[in-house]
Order: sequence, then C-alpha cells, then structure tokens
Amino acid sequence: MRSMKDARIRIAIAALALALVIAAVITVVNSSKTDEVLGVSYGDTIFDDGHAEEDPAKKATQNRINSIFEKIHQENTRVEGQAQHYVRIALLMPLTISRSKQSAIPLSQIEHALQGAYTALKRVNSTGTYGSFQRFQVQLVLVNQGSRQNVDDWLIDEMLDESEPDHPLEAVIGLGSSVVNTETVVAKLGDKGLAMVSAITSADSLTGMKNFWSVSPSNIQYVQALASFVRGQNLKAALPIADANDDPFTSSLAAAFREQLRGVIYVSPAEQKFNGGTIDQPATPGVFDQVINNVCGAVNDRTHPVDTLLYAGRVADFPAFITDLSKRTCVGTKLTVLTAATGFASASGLAPLMSKGNIEVYYASSSAAPGWEGKTPPPDYHDFLNDYRREGFTNDQDLGDGLAIAHHDALVTAVYAARNAVSKPVPKPQDLPTQLNNITFTPVRGASGPIKFEQGSGGRRVGMDIPIRRLY
Repeated sequence: MRSMKDARIRIAIAALALALVIAAVITVVNSSKTDEVLGVSYGDTIFDDGHAEEDPAKKATQNRINSIFEKIHQENTRVEGQAQHYVRIALLMPLTISRSKQSAIPLSQIEHALQGAYTALKRVNSTGTYGSFQRFQVQLVLVNQGSRQNVDDWLIDEMLDESEPDHPLEAVIGLGSSVVNTETVVAKLGDKGLAMVSAITSADSLTGMKNFWSVSPSNIQYVQALASFVRGQNLKAALPIADANDDPFTSSLAAAFREQLRGVIYVSPAEQKFNGGTIDQPATPGVFDQVINNVCGAVNDRTHPVDTLLYAGRVADFPAFITDLSKRTCVGTKLTVLTAATGFASASGLAPLMSKGNIEVYYASSSAAPGWEGKTPPPDYHDFLNDYRREGFTNDQDLGDGLAIAHHDALVTAVYAARNAVSKPVPKPQDLPTQLNNITFTPVRGASGPIKFEQGSGGRRVGMDIPIRRLY
C-alpha cells in the first residue's frame, strides 16, 4: 500500500532543470514562468515558504495557509493509522500565487477555501451528518495547480496515481475559478470517469459537462436571482459593461445578463467592452476611460436614460472600474451596479469611492455569511459555524467571501454521495456519478443550505436561495 510519505510531487521552478529533494519527498523539476511548486501532497509538503514573502500581510496569510496544511497532514496521518477503511478525495485548485503575475485566486481566498475544506474533512470523519464515518473515513489529497490553474497531463497523472484499490480516489473537488483551463480539466477528468464537485465555478459553459456537479449556482441562476431583485427596485434601463477577453466566466455572465433580464429592465444593445486583467493578460492603463465616457452618454440618452450598469468582469478589475466611475462627469446621477460571483465580497472597502461617486453595488452570491445579511441563515449554517470555530478559525469575517462555505459544501457533497454507494467496504469511483444524480429528495446538509440536483440541471445545484448582497 502506498504511504502518504511516498506520494510523488512535481516541482515547477523557473530556470531550473535538476532534481531536488524536499522534506524527503522525491521531486521532478519542470519549467515554469511563475516560480511555483506544483504537485500532489497530503499536507506534508509546503508549497510556498511564507518566511520568504516580503509583504508582511502576505507573509502572515501564507503562514496561516501552511498551518492548515499541517492540520490536514495530521488528520490524513490519523486516518491512515487508525481507520479500518478509508478513501481519498482530491482538492484541485491553486494553492499558491505568482509573485510576478496576476493569479486566478488571491492568497486570502486560498486560505479561506482551505479553512472550509479542512472543517469539512474533520466533520465527515467524526460525525454521522454525511453518512456513517465508521463505514470509511477520508483522506484529503492536496493538488496545487498554481496561479495559472495548470492542467498539464503530468499533474493530472500524479493526482490519479494516488488512487489504489483499497483506497480509491473517489472524486475531485474545488476546480478553482471559471477559466479556460477549468473547461480543459473538467473534460479530461470527465473522460476518465472521475466525478467532480466544483465549489465556485459558475461559468455556464461548464454546465452539462460529463461527470461535473457544482454546489455553486451558474451565472444564469445568479442573474435570475438578480432579475427578481430588479423587479422590486425602481430601475429603468441598464448598460452592460463586459470583459472582452476569452474568459468563460465573464462571457457567460454577459450572456446571462442579456438573456435573463429581457423584459425585466431595458438592456441597452450598446454593450461596452474593456480588456480586463486575466491570468494570461494584465489589464492595460486607462482600460475604462472610453467606457466611462460612454456611460455618461447613456445616462443622458433621451429615449432610455441609463441608471443601472451590468458588470460582467472579474472582481480583480472591479476596484479600477469603481475608481474611474466615481470620477465621471455625470456623477450627479445615481448609478446602481449589478454583478455576480462567489468571492465578490473581496472587493469591499470601496465605500468611500462609491459614496463619492453616487454609486450603489449589489451582487448575487452563493452565501451571505457572516450574519447572512440580516436574514435567517440556512438551517445547517450554525452547526457548520460551530465546527469551523472549533477547528481554530475564529475570525468570522473570513466567511464573507464565501470560499470557506463553498469548499466545505463541495467536500461534504462528494462524501455523502460516496457513502450512499452500495459497493463495500469502500465505494468504487464509478459509483459516484449515479449517487450524485440521486441527491434529489434528500438533500445534503450544506452550510449554504440544502444541496440537491435533478435531471436536466446539468450537474448544477437546484432550489438554492441565492442571496443578493450590497457591497460596502
């Protein structure tokens, strides 16, 4: 039986071409442009040394991330030594950021995702909430794609090699954000018959892909929730502001705005484009200059004066957008900005600019923690919160971007499906697609609310109460 200590890890470091030994783990070096350690670990490999980080805030965050790796390693070691039967589930996502280029997910969101995944790991291994933990327990395999969400075959093969007959790799969770590489990896793993449960991917191009399920709403579902919100507001006309890059998230969000808001509010056909920053292309200076000029033209349009902007872009570009929008010549007219994404709360802190610019921002999200925006939280949220705090995560503000809740829910959904499979002593990976499809009448008790699927949903969660949050 392969021990965790024997798990191979591949290292990707720019300009190096030699074999290294790190913490007694055999390594293979591949070229990379981002100076990141990529590969597979059970928590005993430090992908990034926080002490090497010069920025104090990033250094503190990185060291907290490494402490969660150690927690995961301790739990994986306990399972290997004590559990009669156990299976493996892989968390595939960026676990490091680039120091020189924009990353798919910021360091703070990596930390929050790991908080949620670890809390879920402890819950599935010690409670009966997600099926009998006495039947089998779970090891969490950490697979670092890096800031570019690498999907090279060697990385996929390393992950798949961690599956053994007695300890199969049952599913892959996480999957990072909705970039082109996400579509690539979903296609690769789907063809291999491995079930995937994504945490935050909302691009509609992923819906219906083979062996893909998601605890996150799709962009269409997000905009449908925004449509209900708009019906209760006195909003008249909207102008779409869309990223022109080849980006599954932004392009499908722009399409959802056009299709789902038809008949709810007038949507101008004069969609405004900008070249936002992506993991492949940095944003250029003054990217919003012409867009903002045209916004004021639309505000003063005699036929359909615009009072609403539909932002179909990445959260990384949003501060620059709000900064430029706050300086517009038509600042006397109040503008409401609508958008959608799990993790959009990371754009908080723009309140002074929004106040100065006469701007209000509302976004659809998969969760509204902490506090649940003054409404009654989902029925199982407080149980999750108690366990989350018990595991040492005491800053409830870390829940605000939704990453912890989403990754918790992805893991418990995969485990719930595995424990409903009939194969014993441990389920076969090929059993999981059927069991995920069977999560219909008896939902998974997610921190974000009941999780269930149905035929025709393309693997997307259904029946979720999608909160609309105001950005402060």
